[in-house]
Amino acid sequence: MPSYRGNAGNLLQHWVFCEIVEACRDHAKQLAFIDATSMAPFAAERTKRKKITTSETVFDAVRNRLTTGHSTYERAWDRLLQDRPADSGYPNSAAFLTHLWKSSYSLLLCEVDPRTADELKAWSKPISLSPYCTGVEVYSGDWRDRFKKGFSVVGDFVFFSFDPNMFNRNTVATPKSENMYPADLEILVSAVQDMHQSVIVQLSTFNANDDNSQKDVSAAISAALEKCGLEIIAEVRVNGQMMSLVLTRNVEWKDSLHSLPERFESWLGEYRTSKQKARE
Repeated sequence: MPSYRGNAGNLLQHWVFCEIVEACRDHAKQLAFIDATSMAPFAAERTKRKKITTSETVFDAVRNRLTTGHSTYERAWDRLLQDRPADSGYPNSAAFLTHLWKSSYSLLLCEVDPRTADELKAWSKPISLSPYCTGVEVYSGDWRDRFKKGFSVVGDFVFFSFDPNMFNRNTVATPKSENMYPADLEILVSAVQDMHQSVIVQLSTFNANDDNSQKDVSAAISAALEKCGLEIIAEVRVNGQMMSLVLTRNVEWKDSLHSLPERFESWLGEYRTSKQKARE
């Protein structure tokens, strides 16, 4: 059964995601959303852990107070669950996007797990009937293979989302499909360089092991993606392991996204206990 982590990484990824979508609504008429690792539209099963972590505790604190939450993310999460059974679990990025974006959009959702891809296909059928939706493609397979085929996107904005387990800046003998590596960034460069639209990329990484400090990872990603004009304009962190990078190209209002790290820290601080803050 498709699962979700239920930890601070989910909060990081989707709080940032929803803030980007909210900002885009004032500047874009038609959005093309491309998700490399889409996950299930509503993953019902939470990953089981032997010991409850601080990261999971803060996730529970946010979830338990959704009805009083004030952020775009909390309001969207709460509204999405109102139309679902009590055990629906957690929405993915596409679910958040289709709830928030009340203008034209298209979706390209890549998912390597066949069962999860089938759930996405079933979910996308009614979505495709929305007057706002100009097209939906669910690609069952590795995002790298789909990206290499190229894109024919319309509209004025393209939003790429990457949610690997981690970005590993090192060359490894046996790459893991759930991770990202320097060679993967070259695939993104090839996909983006001929696009005429404004581009936003959100790339989240949740593990800094194997000599992958956040500083070094940011430097590696920045150096690779500047080839196609993308630049990092925000680095949002939960701790030394979890980080979400926001990159833009030809986005005139990018300065409005510079405050994401401070705003996220302020928001998350409302749900952290003093003991949790000390640990992180």
